[in-house]
Amino acid sequence: MSTLNRPALPDLEGYPFPVLFSEGARGRAKRVAERCHRAEDYLNGVLEFDPSFRLLVLSPEDWQGHAAFPVYGMPHYGGAGDIFVGATAANFFQGIVGLLDGVQDDEARTEMANVYGTADGELDVSEFADLLVVHELAHLYHVQFPFEFPRLWLKELFANLCLHAYVAEVEPAQLPVLFTWPACMKVLPATRVRHHSLRDFERLY
Repeated sequence: MSTLNRPALPDLEGYPFPVLFSEGARGRAKRVAERCHRAEDYLNGVLEFDPSFRLLVLSPEDWQGHAAFPVYGMPHYGGAGDIFVGATAANFFQGIVGLLDGVQDDEARTEMANVYGTADGELDVSEFADLLVVHELAHLYHVQFPFEFPRLWLKELFANLCLHAYVAEVEPAQLPVLFTWPACMKVLPATRVRHHSLRDFERLY
């Protein structure tokens, strides 16, 4: 992450944590911050811990100068307690959807289109991606507590369980958004995925 000549970002006020956003992304920042606020309230009550963090909602132009992960739009957390989210839809997720080309039947594709909608004739899974900010927030509960998981996949399982619990308890209308795409990915042939084992997960994380 570069720190040289990094432009200052405006701050969205009204939240118990700092919210910084790129020019033109105020509306998007407010929507993401509202979800983060709900998730923080819920997870604080469940886990009895209150992590410190700030939320950054970044345009492609600002991503490289601020984010800790190079692929634009992939939600993630940084070591200092920053949570990074894209201000616009990321091609990264469309690439994963593309793995289903030629193996997904019409019924499953229609189901995904009904849940997620389409953009320019392609499935638009941005609603699913938007839920992942809760997963990233959940990581801060074990990072700042601190608690060290003996395996990386256990760390990710913890964050996924927190996301699942939050959606089920706080935003139950989003359960189809959370579950439909992963369920459809089960038809993906093993030949389309290079790595398959938990050992690979640890080695290549």
